[in-house]
Amino acid sequence: MAIGLSIGRLCWLTDPFGRFLVCGGLVLVAFPLWGASGDGVDRDVVVTSADVTRLGALWQTQYSRPPTGEELSAIVDNHIKEEVLYREAMALGLSDDDIIVRRRLVQKFLFLSEDLIQIAEPSDEVLTDYYVAHRDRYLVSPQTTFRHVYLSAEKRGEMARGDAAVLVARLQKGDDNWRELGDPFMLQREYAARKETEITELFGSGFADVLQNVEAGKWTGPVRSAYGWHGVKILDRAPQSLPPLAEIRIEAIADNSAEQRQKANKEFYQAVRDRYTVVIERDAKTADRSPG
Repeated sequence: MAIGLSIGRLCWLTDPFGRFLVCGGLVLVAFPLWGASGDGVDRDVVVTSADVTRLGALWQTQYSRPPTGEELSAIVDNHIKEEVLYREAMALGLSDDDIIVRRRLVQKFLFLSEDLIQIAEPSDEVLTDYYVAHRDRYLVSPQTTFRHVYLSAEKRGEMARGDAAVLVARLQKGDDNWRELGDPFMLQREYAARKETEITELFGSGFADVLQNVEAGKWTGPVRSAYGWHGVKILDRAPQSLPPLAEIRIEAIADNSAEQRQKANKEFYQAVRDRYTVVIERDAKTADRSPG
């Protein structure tokens, strides 16, 4: 019986939950003695008048009014609580090997580096060179202006395509009453300067492909869409174009600055990286898989 109890206790201690309870109990027993253990934690919490002003200003930014005396007191108490618990957590090493804390600190460091790096606005010469080198980025896609008359495939069934053909023939003979013809349509009946991607999103790729190839200035169809059948008339086609730098100057400056900041951040990291000696240990199996 005694042997059975001993084995039961050992199994309980090898269980992860059991170990958690034991460790937690030890922390609770030892915690009251923490302050007398000489752990090196600074236990002087000083809240300066500048701190109080800053905390009040943060409250006012969030709530669009200054805090009352009672609210400010609660804000300061919460600040003290946060500071005390932060120091105790650091003393316990709770941040060690914590991937979330690690990434947050890296993020804060990167934010700090970006604040230190000042990117000057490019000169006209530099901006022009950038614009020429990245012209493809600023090309405006071809745009089509068109109107259409719709016949519902759901409503008309197998007759829809034939009805659309009759309708297109009527429009080709000069019937200008196109707005009153066809079936009700949930979207617009006329579109101005739409890119092919936009037409695809609205009507489907098949419809957009046909529009790129039909003759402008006359009614064409029937053209199939995701909704049914259409008679279509192309009113205008604007070819692909490159807007002058003056029209996209603000966008080009932002793009150039982003590229320069990315370059500066890379150089900043490399300067920091060069201060470290890095050794990567690999076993033979891993080394065999490494690229040459």
